[in-house]
Amino acid sequence: MKLGDITLTVNVYDEGNMASLVTAGGAHGTHVASIIAAYDSNCQDASGVAPGSQIISVKIGDLRLGTMETASSLIRACSVAVSCGADIINFSYGEASHWANKGAVLELMSEMCQKYNIIFVASAGNNGPALSTVGCPGGNTNGIIGVGAFVTPKMMCGEYSMTRAKPGLPYTWSSRGPATDGDIGVCVTAPGGAITSVPVWTQRKKQLMNGTSMSSPHVSGCIALILSALKSDKMPYSPALMKKVIENTATPLGKHDPFSVGHGVIQVDKAFEAAKRGLASSLVDLQVTVSGGSGRGIYLREPHEVEKLYLATVTVQPIFMQKAETEEKASFELKLALLSSKSWVLSPNHLIVWNGARQFKVEVEPRNLPSGVHYAEVVAYVPDDERGPLFRIPVTVVVPDQLTSEKKGLFSVPELRLEKDFVKRLFFHVPKEASWADLKLSNIVCESKTCITVHTVQIIPGRSFRENENKEQISAENNGSSEIILSVVGGYTMELCLSLYWSELRDVTLSLEVLFRCVHPSPSCLTFNSSNMWTSVDVTGFMREEEVFPEFKLTHRIVYKRPTSHKISPLGSRDVLPSGVQIYQLVLSYMFQLNQTTEVRPEFPLMSDLLYENPYSGQLWMVFNCNKQYKCAGDSYSRQYTTKLDKDDYILRLQVCHSKLSELKKLTDMPLCLHSKLSSSLSLEVTASRYDLMSGPTVTKKTLRPGISTRFYLRSLPEDKLAKCGIDQGHFLSGHFTFSKCDKVKKKVAYELKYIVGPQKSARSPSVSTEKKLYTNDSLKEFKINSMRYGVLTSDELEDEYGDDISFLLAKLRMLSESEMCSYSNAEALAASIYAKIDLNEILAQLRIQEQFSHVPGRECFEEQKRQLVECLTLEGSILFKEQPSSDRLKAIYVDLHKLLDKKDKVLKEFKMKYAEAMGHFATLAKMIEEEMSVNRASRDLDEKLIQCYRQLECKEYANLLEHNLTWKYPPDFVSF
Repeated sequence: MKLGDITLTVNVYDEGNMASLVTAGGAHGTHVASIIAAYDSNCQDASGVAPGSQIISVKIGDLRLGTMETASSLIRACSVAVSCGADIINFSYGEASHWANKGAVLELMSEMCQKYNIIFVASAGNNGPALSTVGCPGGNTNGIIGVGAFVTPKMMCGEYSMTRAKPGLPYTWSSRGPATDGDIGVCVTAPGGAITSVPVWTQRKKQLMNGTSMSSPHVSGCIALILSALKSDKMPYSPALMKKVIENTATPLGKHDPFSVGHGVIQVDKAFEAAKRGLASSLVDLQVTVSGGSGRGIYLREPHEVEKLYLATVTVQPIFMQKAETEEKASFELKLALLSSKSWVLSPNHLIVWNGARQFKVEVEPRNLPSGVHYAEVVAYVPDDERGPLFRIPVTVVVPDQLTSEKKGLFSVPELRLEKDFVKRLFFHVPKEASWADLKLSNIVCESKTCITVHTVQIIPGRSFRENENKEQISAENNGSSEIILSVVGGYTMELCLSLYWSELRDVTLSLEVLFRCVHPSPSCLTFNSSNMWTSVDVTGFMREEEVFPEFKLTHRIVYKRPTSHKISPLGSRDVLPSGVQIYQLVLSYMFQLNQTTEVRPEFPLMSDLLYENPYSGQLWMVFNCNKQYKCAGDSYSRQYTTKLDKDDYILRLQVCHSKLSELKKLTDMPLCLHSKLSSSLSLEVTASRYDLMSGPTVTKKTLRPGISTRFYLRSLPEDKLAKCGIDQGHFLSGHFTFSKCDKVKKKVAYELKYIVGPQKSARSPSVSTEKKLYTNDSLKEFKINSMRYGVLTSDELEDEYGDDISFLLAKLRMLSESEMCSYSNAEALAASIYAKIDLNEILAQLRIQEQFSHVPGRECFEEQKRQLVECLTLEGSILFKEQPSSDRLKAIYVDLHKLLDKKDKVLKEFKMKYAEAMGHFATLAKMIEEEMSVNRASRDLDEKLIQCYRQLECKEYANLLEHNLTWKYPPDFVSF
């Protein structure tokens, strides 16, 4: 591969002060663009849907995050689309979100449609086949056309080389609606696979890719064709009109539910004709919101919702185009007929809409519906008008199945048929006390090895579906069986979705059993303050006897850091909203230190897992070492960015963006939560009684009887264990606790454990008289001797009082070594006075004794003498390095230090380097520098000394390479956001 094979874009910003080099992070974008606009004059079949369409390529994937999109990149992309006059945005990206239609990015995307007349098409996501798995923004944003993925018989034979085709169907993995706010989620469906061009650097001419990322550009290309015709005839249009005509003219797909395929497959010719017919009044969008429900529709899923008559208030608000005149608004009137598609949904028959909000009631009667999922619509249309519905109110009702045995928490189906073209959905109201469920598939009847997708989802308000789903692929064989552990949230409806992979050609039958297991701890989130020395957990079993195996493990250390600095400033020209509003940044700096190589995960809990739905318009953090060298980056999805970092000091810089300064000022003291993995996990001891906490045995197993609570008691960790892990008082440790010996259950069902490290043991305080003596005899002497260094007192003034004191002599020698007028003869006399007071041989003998015995009388005294002797030797040596680098005395000092110090001692290492340099041993010095930098933090001084060594050794090319590397190894400033 050559450099010319890669497309590189150079953008210059901030009046030439910043250059941005942009290249592709993968083949995905080229493939998507080719589906829309590829043109092949030699082969029409190889061309895109709208050959020759003009493409504006805007990169939103950040390579620092593995091409993950960021809020800042999304807002910049929207601004570019407006400034370049884009007609359509294809968005083959998306994430799961916690709520719909709220957040800085989502609100801007809606504004793109309503204010700037840009048609927004987005992929629904690849997280099916369970319901309510549509992604963001494709499935939960006003004005956006969400697209599911469908495979046709021709695709099966031509793209996937199947032995035989079958009727078209949604891909198994295509995300399904409804959105959590009640909207259908998937507007239309389109082919979700394509063979088309990819970048040259892949060394492939074309590639087959699958996903709703491929179905979205199919629809974008179709809209480009319609738009081209409308513009050619100089007809006005609006995103609302385009969405409406596409939905109204789509071809339904037989028995496939609307959650999978929306209103069907887009039809270009019919949509164009409908657009021409509906221009007069369809340029006004009728925006529908549902109060008492979830927002854009009605979605009833929990037992308390489906066990009574449900009444919703619907508000209809006309939204005019930006260019609408006052007269047009004043004369606007629509006389609509309302029609419900199902008898269990009642609505008024008529509604007149003017410029202003109108309200009416919709009744939903779910009490007589059988178990399963039910869908209905209330549609509004103008009588005797061919345009079709002007708005729709989707209504989804989920009625859970009754458990086979309520008391035992069991649901079973002796024979369940999985059809090759359809998804099987079962719904249960999970018992409130349930902790997990055992799913058993048995008596499988199939002609060959078959892939079965098992997918469960629970919808918890304010949480993404990702937080409460289980998804596994099973390779099933005839007469085989399989068991799966399902994590559940008690008290909420769970969908159990079973599906054969879309390419399977034969049905499968099997037996199914779901057994809910109940081991309920209280509290379910445990915080243990070690200062109390013990705590307890109550565990209750329900429905049946359960054997439990309590295990409490701590795996991570948590340190909270406040920012050391903050700065708010306006961003550059790229970061201006389409409306002209400037975006500001808050940059927070945090310092942290790692004493060993470990995995770390920075997190800002206030903004965790919020991207599209975040009210702030950008969040990105980067970690640098003390030399400002970039190490890693992350955004709101902190769990995706665990990084291994070496022992060093680090700086984390966080950027948060918003268009209002007042909102940024609220976060100037936002704490960083730093998770670092322990070198080995710490287990807490568990006992069966409080009495056993003192000295009794631990418990590893116990049987829970139904409805009877059992208490487990936990001992605090011994301090020596904490010390080995380098854990200090005030630190938090985190981990989890479980009650099963099965590893699969442990992975799925684990409860949060936090451990607060209390005050550590301290040495016995000296008596008051001893403190006074220490103060008068030592502290005052230390103060006076240190005063010499700052010129407060002179050595002559202290000579009479401390003339033969070793500390005084060392201070004089230290000052002499720092003086430019240093004379070795004077230093030699001072050093000799110190050596006369400390016997080297006696120190060495004492060191040998200490190696054999841990407790030796007078140890502290000998340690202090050793320290003084080492300092004297190094000070004398530093003076000799300047005056007599080749003297025999320097060699003797070198030998003595080797006797006194461990080979890993920092003082000895530094002396050895100076000695090697003085002796001209540059190869040895280079080796020592490289070893030092491999163990400890690199420094520019060491690198420059290493370069000098290789120059002395006449390794000029390698020295030049090292010198060139200094630029990136020691950058002058932090990498910009």
